Parts: sequence; C-alpha cells; structure tokens
Amino acid sequence: MRALLVALLYAASSFGLASGPQAAFLTPIQSHTESEWDKEPNIDATGNRIFTSVSELMQLWPGTVVVQGHSLAPCTIPIGTVFYHGRGDPNIPTTPEWLAFDFEHSYMFAFGRVPHVLTFATKRELHVLDFDGLSAHMSPDTQSVIMYGEVRKNNTGWIPTEEIGERLCSWGKKNGIDGFIRMEGHFELIECDFNASFDLLSALPVIPQEERTKDGDGRRGPGGRFPAQRPEGWVGSLPTDSRGEVTVTGQWHSRAPGETRVRVRYDKFVSFYDPKVTSLVASRRCKPREKHDLKPISKLDTQMKLAELEDALARPWDAGSGVDWASVVHVVIERYGERLEVLARTLSNDTEGVADEVAFKARQQVLIMLTPHFTTSDTPPADGAGNDNGWLAPVVQRCASTHTRGLPVGLMTVQEKLIKSAVEDVMQEICRRLARMFYLSYDLEDRLRSGIQVADAMRVEVKALMRWLDWAQVWVKCEPGCAAEEICVVSTGGGRGPQGDGGAGDPTEKILSKIPPNDSKLTYVWEEFLFHYISEGGFTYLVMADDSAGRRMPFAFLADLQRKFAGASSSSASTDTPAHGLQGSFGPVIADLMHTYNTAPPADELARAQTELNQVKNIMVQNVEQILSRGERIELLVDKTDVMAGQATAFRRGARSVRRQMWWRNTKIMALCVLVGLVFLWIFVAQFCGAGLNQCGSKKKESSS
Repeated sequence: MRALLVALLYAASSFGLASGPQAAFLTPIQSHTESEWDKEPNIDATGNRIFTSVSELMQLWPGTVVVQGHSLAPCTIPIGTVFYHGRGDPNIPTTPEWLAFDFEHSYMFAFGRVPHVLTFATKRELHVLDFDGLSAHMSPDTQSVIMYGEVRKNNTGWIPTEEIGERLCSWGKKNGIDGFIRMEGHFELIECDFNASFDLLSALPVIPQEERTKDGDGRRGPGGRFPAQRPEGWVGSLPTDSRGEVTVTGQWHSRAPGETRVRVRYDKFVSFYDPKVTSLVASRRCKPREKHDLKPISKLDTQMKLAELEDALARPWDAGSGVDWASVVHVVIERYGERLEVLARTLSNDTEGVADEVAFKARQQVLIMLTPHFTTSDTPPADGAGNDNGWLAPVVQRCASTHTRGLPVGLMTVQEKLIKSAVEDVMQEICRRLARMFYLSYDLEDRLRSGIQVADAMRVEVKALMRWLDWAQVWVKCEPGCAAEEICVVSTGGGRGPQGDGGAGDPTEKILSKIPPNDSKLTYVWEEFLFHYISEGGFTYLVMADDSAGRRMPFAFLADLQRKFAGASSSSASTDTPAHGLQGSFGPVIADLMHTYNTAPPADELARAQTELNQVKNIMVQNVEQILSRGERIELLVDKTDVMAGQATAFRRGARSVRRQMWWRNTKIMALCVLVGLVFLWIFVAQFCGAGLNQCGSKKKESSS
C-alpha cells in the first residue's frame, strides 16, 4: 500500500473567492449614456448560485470547499452498478444501511473478528436523491427538510444513524425513492431495501487491516474490544491506512465529470437558491457562499420546496426536455474558467515598466473570448460618438444567449426553466464584464489611454467577475501543486466553511485527530503554513513552518527532536505524564533546537550537493565559453579542410581523366605499331609472293616441272 503525503487545503483561491461580498467597481467606465447591457446584477440575485450548484453536483472537491448544501437532486443509478458494504458478518442487511461506491470505502468499515465485504449489483434502475455539500458530516439542513419537514434551527446533537436511515427511507417509500446519496470523504448510498434493489454477488471474509488486529483495551480503538484475527499462515504485515485510501479513491470523483455512476435528473432538480424562497434573502445578502445555510428559512418556504420536490418525483422519470444541462454548464466553465484565471494572473503582474505590455496582453486575451460574437459591423460609430459603449450591445447579446437561444423552452419543466435562467444570468455577467474590459482597452494601441490605468481597471473587473462566479472546482486548488506522492484534499472539517474559522489551536487539534495510529511521516497544509509530523512508536512529533522552509529542513528538525526525546531520561515515563508535564524538563531542549534551526540550521546535504553541482556547472560553462572563444579558429580550420577536401576531389578526378587519356594514347600507339608492322610484313612477303600473296606456290610448281 503506497504512502501518501496529504495536503489539507483550508484557504480559498488566491483570487479572493472567500474575501466577502462583491466589491464595488472602483474605476467605472465613463459613458455619455447608460447602455442597457451594462447593468450590475441585483445584489440579491441567485442565478450564479444556482449555476454553481448545478455545475458541482456529484463532485467531491467543490462540495468540501463549500460545505453548506442548498440542493435536492433526484438521480438514477443504472442496472448492473456495483456497490460494496463492509461489516463483521456475511449477512445481507434487512434495514436501511450504507453502501460504498468503491471497495476501499467499505473496507474501512469491515470490523469484527472476521471482517467481511459484501459486493452487490443493482438489479434494476434505482431512483435516488442526492444531498449536495458535505451532507454526511456538516450540512444536515437539506436532510432535515426530508426527515422532519423543516430545518431544525438549533443543534440538537448527534442523530443516530438508524434514525437517519429510517426517517429518510420512510419518506422515500412514499415518493418512489430507493436510496439517498450523501458525501463526506467519499460518496455513500443509504439503501432502503436491499432485496428489492440488489443482487448479492459475493460476501467474502477479507483480510483484516493491521491496526484492527490489535486490542483496543475495551475502547473504540483500532481493533475495539474484539480485534480481528490474523489469517493463519499469513507472513508479513497486513494492509494499513485504510482511511488514506478512502481519500485516494474519493479523489477519483473530485472534479467534473465527478461520480459518473450516478445520473442526475436535472428536470427534477430543486434548489433553495430559487428566488421564490424569499425568507433566505436577507440572511444571504452580501455574504460569501460558505456563510449561507437554510436555518433562517420559513416554514412556508420549506413546505413549498418540499411540495415542489414531491411533485417532480411524481412525474415520469423519462419526462423533461432532454437538454443535457450538465454539458451546458460544463461547456461554460470549460470555456471561461481557465481563461479568466490566466487573465487574472496576467493582470496581477505589477512590475514597474511593463504596464503597457500587460494591458496589451490582457486586451488580446479578452478579445479572444469575445471574437466568436463580433461581426465586421460591430465597431464604434464613425461620427465621433464612440465614447458611448452602446456599440458593444449586439456583441454582449450574442455572447449572453450563446447556450440558451436554441433550447426547447416549451418542453422544459419548471426546474429546467430555473436552470436556464441561471445559465443566462451567468453568461450575461461574463459577457458584460468582458465587454467592459474590452471597451477599456479598445484604443489602447493608439496610445489614447494609459496602460497603467487600463490594467488597474481591468484587474478590478476580472476579480469582481471571478468573485461573483465563485467556481471553486476551477479556482480553488493547492498552491504550489502537489508532488508525485502527495494529494490535494480539502479538510472535511470545513475547508472554506464557517467551521474552518477556528482559533489558533484549531488546526493542531484537527491535524492530530487525523493522524493514523500506524507509523507515518506526512505534511498537512493549513493556509500559508505547513504542519509536518513524524508518528513512530506511539509518539507524534509535530512542527509548524512557513512554506518557504520547504520540507527537508522541518523533517530534519523533527528527526533531531525525536533523537533527543528518545535519549531523555523522562521519555520512559512519558506515556503516563499528564498534559504539559514535560514542559519544564524538555521544553528548554525544544526551545534550543528551534533557535538553532531558525538561526543557524545544520547543513542540508541536498543543498550542499546542489551547491557542488552548481559549481561543476559553472566550470562547465567556463569550459564551453573557452571552446566558443576558439570558434572562429575552428570554423577557419573547417573551411580550410573543406577546401582541401574539394581540391583533393578535383585532383582525384583530374588524375583519373589524365590516366584515361594516357591509356587511350598508349592503346592508339600500340595499335598503330601493330598496323605498321603488319604493313612492313606484307611488303616483305609481297616481294616474293606478289601483291596478292598467291604466286609463291606457282613458282614452286614451275621449278619442279
């Protein structure tokens, strides 16, 4: 099982998404007449909130950044979908019980002497209801509407899980709902009737977790009062850190497309951000989204939304317009989310002397986003009335209606029309802000405006837009990014939520509560601080450091602290020492060690190696420079070599030609000599035999006769 370095994110995006209500535009555009398209959204408008709620459904990350749920989302689960259930026996539950989407989540709940994991598959399409936000931990308001018909105003304490299951399933049985989806570190399904919904695939006695084999001393410790038995003949350690693996599998569904085994039915989607819910308007005004909750809602509004949900569930599940609302909102976020972030980073460059360059670059980025909506006729009037931004109205209108003007409104349910209105509100504000930024920078290249003023005004615009949109799934992230063995998670104790605003001791208490019982070595991130710890032998050594300190130095400090503590005489009795009991004896040791690492830390071996590597690099650079200084000589030698090679080739060709000429000359002379010899031979013989060489025989005959 791989080790994980978990970074907990408790801060909002660097663009001020959690910095409070929307700020007023500091440098408004001056126009002679107010354009209809350039109007601020109503301060109580909730279209952006409905859009965000729709875009974040069935995604782990945004639901833990903003924990307060405001939506009731009917969903379906296809036939054949596999679920898991961890328990201490192989029996199928006969009462409402919890199911996990992934094995690791159920394995964490496999307790008892013989832990089991049951694997189920849906035997038909299931109709379920999803509670958004951190609904299994810190956001019970929407569940309260279903369980009690109202939102409980006061915290009545922990509700037994049996009561939660019974009350939810009692309502679900009346409205055709088979189960309920909630979320904490992972998604979970509360199933009401196993026999009616699932086929059992297997009920396997799984190997226990290492920590569950240890006696819990009668407490709810790792193994409890009945620790699991190690498998007979098993050699080596057993699986550990099941909770960490739940975090890993939860990250698979962190962002879009999220948990794809659940299909949201947007035609039945019910939102408490509906403008008709008037009792919540005042409590939400000028507050960031994480400060919103349902407690101020009136009884009348609660009953209205509950009746709306029940009416939606009474309709056929194949009704609706057929519009893929998940894709509609995803396309909007995909198109503008990253581009707006890049634009904000571009405008954040306040280096002296580059304001004009920054403004030019920002203008191009804005123009790229508006280009699909410009035509050749969308230019300022030629009569000099260009100071009025009304000439951008057609551009804004085309931009704002991009994703909704072709939708079949007549086929939509009431819930779909609410989503459509939210998409239009979001697109209107995006396009309005982009048009304002383009108007600010339109004549920038003609030097009619100051680059500094334009960049400052555009910076205010893009920050206001991003704050209004509040797309946590895009803009809230761990900075810097995680290393290979790290994962970025939001604390289920309330990332940007109200419960994340605790005092100074709050981070330490939360982190200590999350440290697993087995030996481990990890780093947690809390705002701008890093909490590093080493847990070994039942002791936990924890240190807080700035992000600039990195990780090697704090862990070196912890290693020294661990060695000094192990060598201290009081460490043997430390398990029985009360809180702060070692402050007097061991406190000075910690103080001295902290002073040493803060003022004159020991040499970092890796840093020393890096320094040596840099020295070697400098030597190599000098060598390369010396080689380059001889470059002209080398090039001259190469040129001469090329010339010599060419001359050698020419000489070789000439020699070959001369050799051929001489051969032909010798051949001709030899042929001529042979010919001359033959002629002389013929003349000599012709003297005796005649010119035709036919008289030699005749003479012999005449002499014999």
